[in-house]
Amino acid sequence: MKIYTLFFLIILLLKSDHYGQTSEFETNAKNFEFNQMKLGLPLHSFLEKYPNAEKIKDEDDEIVEVESFKVENLPNAWGGIFRFLKKKLIVIAVLYSEEYLKSRGTVAAIAEKLIEKFGKGYSNEMVEDEKYFSISWDFKNVNRYVTFRIFDDGSGVLSIKDEEALREIRKEQAKKADFGF
Repeated sequence: MKIYTLFFLIILLLKSDHYGQTSEFETNAKNFEFNQMKLGLPLHSFLEKYPNAEKIKDEDDEIVEVESFKVENLPNAWGGIFRFLKKKLIVIAVLYSEEYLKSRGTVAAIAEKLIEKFGKGYSNEMVEDEKYFSISWDFKNVNRYVTFRIFDDGSGVLSIKDEEALREIRKEQAKKADFGF
């Protein structure tokens, strides 16, 4: 009897929609685009599109070839922060003003739209007056981490990160850290 049960469970697992496949939500995270930019975009393509991008020197890390840029007045957003590792885009952080978010509806409506695209987040918080909201997704199979936050001042940020690239940064920083021991 136990062998039949085990066999049945294996068959169910093999027939599962997610066994050995990338889910729709993982695909959405992996292929996420904002203003025709997606993770992996070469720096030169970004600078062609945004020649007035402002370099954020405080966030650069020359030791591991990380460069950061800010662009204001983007279509559909107040602005964005874009981080590159070895001249490839690894972080997109889309910045939204309070006015823009309010014009798009309630926090609940925004959350519903995000859940349609990325599924139920693994962590979320909401203060009752809708002044603070946070939801996150961790797509380990495709090395993407997505977060959406609305802050106390009503502004918000949607960020998507290449987790593999961020692990590479931490590994390189650890290798190059010299503490004399």
